[in-house]
Amino acid sequence: MRRFGFLFIACLAAGTPAATAVAASHEKASPLHGPGSATHPAVSPDGLRLAFLSNFEGTAVDKPINFEIYIGDLEGEDLFRLTENDVFDADIAWSPDGKQIAFKTYRDGNDEIYVVGADGSGLRNLTRHEGSDSQPHWSPDGET
Repeated sequence: MRRFGFLFIACLAAGTPAATAVAASHEKASPLHGPGSATHPAVSPDGLRLAFLSNFEGTAVDKPINFEIYIGDLEGEDLFRLTENDVFDADIAWSPDGKQIAFKTYRDGNDEIYVVGADGSGLRNLTRHEGSDSQPHWSPDGET
């Protein structure tokens, strides 16, 4: 398998936020865009997918900004929304095998660490206490 380097660019051009994955060779730029902004990219361990935070669905004037996790391939295709809730999700961390994503969310009334399959299945809370949890990281073997 040949790997390519990519640079993720979030920009605001003519009032329209957009995100772009650009091949390091400058041969191709693939837009990952929608109405809203994109930030905090995380490339999968195999280098084929990109997870990032976005409020592509937009934000109502009377609601706070709500970033969700999206995944797409580096060609800008197969983009889908991984998380969907009324609170901010953040701190994306791919498992070493690329099958799961750990992230921080406020859905339980404080910051907790959740894990979900990269296909959106198997959502579960890993931390359950009153303290604030953030910045999940996987061990190299993904087990400990």
